[in-house]
Amino acid sequence: MNGDSFQFDVPVTFNLDSHRLLLSTAGVALTSTSSLSKLTTSVSVTENYGGTTAWTATSDQLWLTVTSSGTTPGNLVLTANPTGLATDTIYYANVTLTSQNNSLESIDNVRVGLWVGSGTVSNQTTMLQSYTAVTTDPIRPYVYFNNGGTTIDVYNVYTSAFVTSISGVAAQLGNMAVSRDGRTLYALDKTNYMVVPVDLQTYATKTGWPLQLPVDDFFIDTTRTNGKSVVVLSDTTIRDASSGSKLKTSKTSANLYSLVLKASAQGNRLCSLNQNYSPYNVGCEDLTYTSVGGGSIVLANRRDSIYVVGSSGRDLAVNADGSRVYVAAQYPNTFSVYDVITGTSYMPLIQSLPGGAVLNSATIGPDGRFYGGGTNVNNTASDTWAYDTAGFLLTQFRIGTDALPLQTRGLAISGDGMRLIGISTTPAVKFLTVGP
Repeated sequence: MNGDSFQFDVPVTFNLDSHRLLLSTAGVALTSTSSLSKLTTSVSVTENYGGTTAWTATSDQLWLTVTSSGTTPGNLVLTANPTGLATDTIYYANVTLTSQNNSLESIDNVRVGLWVGSGTVSNQTTMLQSYTAVTTDPIRPYVYFNNGGTTIDVYNVYTSAFVTSISGVAAQLGNMAVSRDGRTLYALDKTNYMVVPVDLQTYATKTGWPLQLPVDDFFIDTTRTNGKSVVVLSDTTIRDASSGSKLKTSKTSANLYSLVLKASAQGNRLCSLNQNYSPYNVGCEDLTYTSVGGGSIVLANRRDSIYVVGSSGRDLAVNADGSRVYVAAQYPNTFSVYDVITGTSYMPLIQSLPGGAVLNSATIGPDGRFYGGGTNVNNTASDTWAYDTAGFLLTQFRIGTDALPLQTRGLAISGDGMRLIGISTTPAVKFLTVGP
């Protein structure tokens, strides 16, 4: 070559993900009763390029006022005024963002449900019904139950009143999850190995999605990641929430097979727990969606728990921003809290929250409070505990009995975070006030 230089023209293709204006949630539940109310909430507004973008917001209902404008990153405040509205009614509103930034290809919106109730809400109500699975609605005051049969029963979390039954959903119902905007419930059919979507506006059952792998005890969760609504399944697939089609992933997701799964509300983290091993393992990955190349899910930076002194994991919960994961296990008698973001390949244990023997349930409300439960032993006073975001005990409850304990994964929190629902192995459901 003798120092000679050469110049070549090489074609280069640069793929840039769609520019999006994003809200931290797709659905909000607000409540007005004479004894218990939540009439305002704040939703964060960001854009996926990390820049500063001006936006405006509008509500399509007069009873809901919103922050009129702002810039990213910022907050959108939603405030409901129930004056003049009829009681014992759910009202709906849509909040839409707009922007003058022409590079934006997608702009978010949020659905808001307002329950206006009459009378005083009981602090605790017991209902004698037998159920094995429970999930709640993010915008309505509704909770959904099934007992492993063909029907889903709907109840109001404030009145404990029966709303309706959705019949013929599946041959044998399993776990359920509701989309973050409250439009669709996804139920698992354990006989036919399918996911069955249910329209929550009409209660119509839609065509089911066959699972990729048969899983006897399979799990489901929903989230929105980078503006994309997805359903995460323990058959190793992540699905488009609208069509049920399998989304391409950046790597194999075989670690999701037959595991308890939970995704963060903001859609940036996906965590899984093996159920019956000693010691158990909980692992989390970064989660996002990209529209590049026709669209795919990106899973990255897997982090696992290490030095676990615990066995037979039963349930887990992930906080909204995906920075912490909580585990309920048969042993130890504490809820283990792991830091998801500090370690590069592992998650350090940062808190052990006191509980009882054989812990089996974990959930987190929209305000970040953690609720964990387990079976009773030796007639202890409590089987369910509530902790604030710093890990301080707020209150405790008793849902089951020694002989008829809290069901595994038997806790659910209402969309507004003010009512806790627990199911026990006896024919009993408890509705408990935990807010505001």
